[in-house]
Amino acid sequence: MNNRLRAGYLTILAGSGLFVVGLFLPFFPAVYGGGRGSRSLFGTELPAGTPWWYHLGGFLDIFAAVGIVLVLSALALRRTELDLRLPVSVATSSWALTWFGALLISLLENHGALAGFWAILTGLALGVVGSTLLTRQFLRERNPSSDGLEPAPSSVDS
Repeated sequence: MNNRLRAGYLTILAGSGLFVVGLFLPFFPAVYGGGRGSRSLFGTELPAGTPWWYHLGGFLDIFAAVGIVLVLSALALRRTELDLRLPVSVATSSWALTWFGALLISLLENHGALAGFWAILTGLALGVVGSTLLTRQFLRERNPSSDGLEPAPSSVDS
């Protein structure tokens, strides 16, 4: 595995890890209930005193996509005979875009952001950077004369 591929996977793993850490940091300012303290996104999604199925849904909502990204990236680093560039790129892009939208909505609804918000946002950005590195490397190999930004020429005559 070349250094660019390794850098792409490691960047995605770092972003995923930062995302998970950010889930437990203060996320929302306490604008409700007297303005004391703050809430983490994990605490908001999995509040105490709710039924088990509510916790299961919240857990899957938070961790399912990032878990898939982590597993695929770790497999790609350990099992070099597997070419997982495209599956990792697609999973990372889907995870990151979904959460970018959720973060924008939460920023508007909750009157500000704390450390958890910025950690999650940075983790998502790292995921996108890693995904871009993997995709560019894939395109470079398909068309060695390009810089990885242009699609490979089609074999179909126009």
